[in-house]
Amino acid sequence: MGTLGGLIGNMVPWINAPKSSAKIVWTYGAISGICLGICLSILRIVSVQLAPNGLGNILVIVLPMVAFLLAGMLASKQTGRVRTGTLAGLVTGLIGGNIIFWVVFALVPTITLDGLLDAALIEVIWVVFLLGVGAGIGTLGGWIGKMKAKVLPAGDPMPSSCSPQQETLQYLLQQQ
Repeated sequence: MGTLGGLIGNMVPWINAPKSSAKIVWTYGAISGICLGICLSILRIVSVQLAPNGLGNILVIVLPMVAFLLAGMLASKQTGRVRTGTLAGLVTGLIGGNIIFWVVFALVPTITLDGLLDAALIEVIWVVFLLGVGAGIGTLGGWIGKMKAKVLPAGDPMPSSCSPQQETLQYLLQQQ
């Protein structure tokens, strides 16, 4: 029952379909985004309390870049497409930025409307920044992942030494 023999006329085994690239993007993007959001939220709380001008400022820059690069690289390695890495980086920035946004709003010590609006503006700018940087560094990770991928990207033709016209002619000659 594992063949398409009745439909095509010859015995062709079923081929397992590769995972959907959207599923891969959302899986790697969500996992990386949640980890990024939690780590940056903890880092933000600790750095405000302990060392406002120390190692925390460096980690706030380095941590997102590592998360975007890894998400893009791992996702692109699964599909062989750079586009998958770009989208995984974008999803990482979207989810991580939203987690940071809501954690900051939960912990804002100001009661005045002006302080709340200032914090909201800063966080919105931060989320937009994470989206842009996530797409860019996710693309870089996508290139690295594509080089390490062991699969051909879906939709790409198999490499051939003949032109399409020669392949058609060879096929017709084999049928006779």
